[in-house]
Amino acid sequence: MKESSEKDSLELSGNNSRNTGDLLDVSTLSAVEQLLLQLISIIYEPVSASFLTRCLTSLDPTLFGDRRPSGDEITAMISRLRRKGFLNNKNQCPPVLAELLTRQAISLDRFVPFASLIEKAAPVDYMHGKWPTRCWRALRQFRIGVYSQDFDKLDEALVFLEGECHRYLDVDPPAVLVAGHAFDPVWFGALPGSFQFFLLDHVVRYSMERLQHFPAILAYLADDQALTIPPDERVPFHRLLASCYLLQGRLDDLRLLLENHSDSFLGSGFAGSVAFLGGDTDQALHLFDDDLKQLQQYAGTEPCFFLGITGLFCVFALLARDKEGDRDNVRQAVATVLKRCNGCPEEIPFRFLDAVICSPDDIMPDMLSLTEDLVAEERSLTSLVAILALYWIGVEIPPNFQAILKRLYKQALDNEYLWVAMESAELLATLDESQQAMKASAQSLAARLQCRYLTHIIAPHA
Repeated sequence: MKESSEKDSLELSGNNSRNTGDLLDVSTLSAVEQLLLQLISIIYEPVSASFLTRCLTSLDPTLFGDRRPSGDEITAMISRLRRKGFLNNKNQCPPVLAELLTRQAISLDRFVPFASLIEKAAPVDYMHGKWPTRCWRALRQFRIGVYSQDFDKLDEALVFLEGECHRYLDVDPPAVLVAGHAFDPVWFGALPGSFQFFLLDHVVRYSMERLQHFPAILAYLADDQALTIPPDERVPFHRLLASCYLLQGRLDDLRLLLENHSDSFLGSGFAGSVAFLGGDTDQALHLFDDDLKQLQQYAGTEPCFFLGITGLFCVFALLARDKEGDRDNVRQAVATVLKRCNGCPEEIPFRFLDAVICSPDDIMPDMLSLTEDLVAEERSLTSLVAILALYWIGVEIPPNFQAILKRLYKQALDNEYLWVAMESAELLATLDESQQAMKASAQSLAARLQCRYLTHIIAPHA
């Protein structure tokens, strides 16, 4: 098998790659070339032409019609497919096309024998071998797990991929490759509900963390007719959509979602979040209180609070009102979340909010450790909340943190996360009065979204 000491990657687009819709181009190829591409799409990892030849010549001879191609003919086919952009120089299909070809293999009843052959010819071994090879094969196994609906295989591969493989593969998360960039509502809707939610949860989290827009997925989640999930199982799907709407600043769409599917949002904190962003802090806290009471019924005697994005907005609402007892409630909420979320995505933003609450008493957490975490942070909301917290504490925001805000602003603006763009622009303009273009952009977005700023809910040094 072909190995590389460098970090491997897959390009999603480019002059020499093909993407969505290219099954039409594939259909112009010979039957054997189509067969070869389907096989390569399941192999997925970088391989040699000789390995492909061995695999192709091991297939059922009836697949080839009149005669099996010779080794020289297979080598010539590979070269031709490279020239036409169907393969890169490592004999891999472009990622979107790979998913389309694998689904085509399923429709032709070829996937199971192809996958079985590949797993025997290039066995996965998570304990031995070169790291890039192990990681590529884990990615292959994840895809085979999805397409064969083998959750154990998928889960084992994912655990391995989320360990060390980011050091060896420069690719998007596997669920994003399979169901994000190559989303097809017909194929996706035929999956069991558990698989649908598993994939959507990973894609939507990635979308919000990295500010990547997947409009087809949001359209699927928003379309009650397209959703193939039974109505009584749609609660987590509706909440995924609501989270995206919040960061995008689509408050009217979120209000309509809450109105049409109120049962999906009991105890969720979304009603309070949209009221707060709309500017009504008192109504927001009333709604948060109602949802917390509902949540407490589920939790019994254990302390409870909203996890995730709505928990942050509830804390912001309390900080904005800042009446007697509000900061004590924030302390309790932060302690509850941190007790449950050691190492989870919510931990860092809530630790920064803890610093905001502690700062008037000069009992600060380890700010050096917190800011080091921020430099390495790649999650958009975490970065934004952390820099807001530093501003509220009264810390001078260094240029490299302002550069993070500028990147957030551009990425958010380019990918429809307009609330994140608005808040990033307003904070940048507040930090540097010369940033007049940012100020104008923030004002324009605030008017368009009919949305409040977080930047000014606390005066620095307060």
